[in-house]
Amino acid sequence: MDLKCLSYFVAVVETGSFAAASARLHIAQPALGWQIRKLEEELGVKLMTRHSRGVEPTEAGLRLLEHARAILARTQAAVGELRSFSRAPRGTVVLGMTPSTNALLTLPLLERLSAQATQIRIRPVEELSAVLSEWVGSGRLDLAIGMPIIEMHGLSWEPLLQEAHYFVEKARPGVASGGTIPFAAAARHELVMTVMSQSYTNFLRQTAKAHAAAINIVHQMQSVATLRDLLLRGVGASILPLGVVTREVAAGTLTARRIVEPEINREVVLMRPKGRPITKAEQFVCDVIRRLVAETAQQSPGFWTPARTLVHPAAGAVELSPDAGSDPGRAVPGRRSGRLASFDDLLRV
Repeated sequence: MDLKCLSYFVAVVETGSFAAASARLHIAQPALGWQIRKLEEELGVKLMTRHSRGVEPTEAGLRLLEHARAILARTQAAVGELRSFSRAPRGTVVLGMTPSTNALLTLPLLERLSAQATQIRIRPVEELSAVLSEWVGSGRLDLAIGMPIIEMHGLSWEPLLQEAHYFVEKARPGVASGGTIPFAAAARHELVMTVMSQSYTNFLRQTAKAHAAAINIVHQMQSVATLRDLLLRGVGASILPLGVVTREVAAGTLTARRIVEPEINREVVLMRPKGRPITKAEQFVCDVIRRLVAETAQQSPGFWTPARTLVHPAAGAVELSPDAGSDPGRAVPGRRSGRLASFDDLLRV
């Protein structure tokens, strides 16, 4: 049974006559009839009955019609997908990012794609990690860069980078950016934070308790822009990745000191829907993101360090291969990474 015979059979059933199918397929009617008889002989069943108005499929013919349509559709899809590999990648990729990765990645990503893949369009979406993972799972996003959470069912992901966290507050006389601050000292301040998963909140509280301190979170909000406004007004301080407030710190309106004792380094992963084939455009974007992350980690190590393990704040570190897509499980919180550059060094990069 070959695909041509199946396509002929479908045409005869859909048109209701050999004459109409012959005209559609541009094939002589006797040849078309021979192809259908050949198919019936091969399968050992009668597929259609002739009458004065044309032909009708038998019960076996109706069953074959269902299979034939599915087979022909899958074949056409496979041919189209494979032929696309011979063309330059094209299409729109909806990419979700956390505020800190958006601040550092979007512009260089757009510049790189403009130079290397003019047929690819990126639609950046900024949100918090929990929202990003939900939107990837529902198909609202094609790709996302965010922090891993336990509830990442239906997603494939790979470790991408680690973000060091900093203690950030309004600039005041005698306090300069750069240097470090113990976590216990930072935790005692009135803190304004983004909305966090319960597991990350628990992680911060457990870390504070282990260092004889109590973390003091007075406000949590969905909007990172509002959080920045509060910091600039002096309404509390915050613990967050440096990328969120890079411009304000460089301008001298906010100060930042790296958290130590222990360092807080959160893993960031690249997520995509599990089970859906990745398009050529999405694969190209993923490759560009990996290169940009590696370059940024090398040039400005105080922002990011390369990710070798998946670290969940409620649990800890688990070795992962790319696209593992498994539950991070349990491990040890507070995993340390390599030494980060000083903030003064970062401003000179």
